[in-house]
Amino acid sequence: AHVHGAGYRAVYDLSDLGNSRFIIATGQSGHPLSSFYGNLVEPWRNGRFLELPRDPEELIRNGLGTLILRPAGANGK
Repeated sequence: AHVHGAGYRAVYDLSDLGNSRFIIATGQSGHPLSSFYGNLVEPWRNGRFLELPRDPEELIRNGLGTLILRPAGANGK
């Protein structure tokens, strides 16, 4: 049997947004050739969620890096 379900799930704690949780069906990347494309399938399937750190500095310390996107022609280029 084929069953459909929400691809993105989130629980928002409006009294403390830092206590919110989320999960997305496939993974962090929407690109099928990325190594992060399917890295969240099992937690999503098992009903688990992820928590974003409350401290922005912790995000910076534990992140893979920063991606800055600029439209063509920005900054005189």
